[in-house]
Amino acid sequence: ETKEINKNIIPICFSIYEGNKCKSFYISNFKSRNDMLLAAIRSLLVTKYHTWNVYFHNFSLFDGIFILNKLAEIPNTKIRPIIKDNKMINLRLEWKIYEKNILY
Repeated sequence: ETKEINKNIIPICFSIYEGNKCKSFYISNFKSRNDMLLAAIRSLLVTKYHTWNVYFHNFSLFDGIFILNKLAEIPNTKIRPIIKDNKMINLRLEWKIYEKNILY
């Protein structure tokens, strides 16, 4: 979820729905939006999700830019976007496994 503040669009919430449970990361619980996004993305970079397909709402629009920028900051990741008509339609990601925010 994003919000316009001072004519800037910033992420304020990142939610993950796994079919029967939801986990949300709110900007109010973090020092910055960057910390919030990094925590949310790292929560997905665990062994459990290694072979899963993950779908993002509005990923081909501006939401994908926020996510892609955070992924680029994570060490030992390989990012392979597929772009069509100037929109990101797919992203293949290879990463080292994070468990309890420790990189292995």
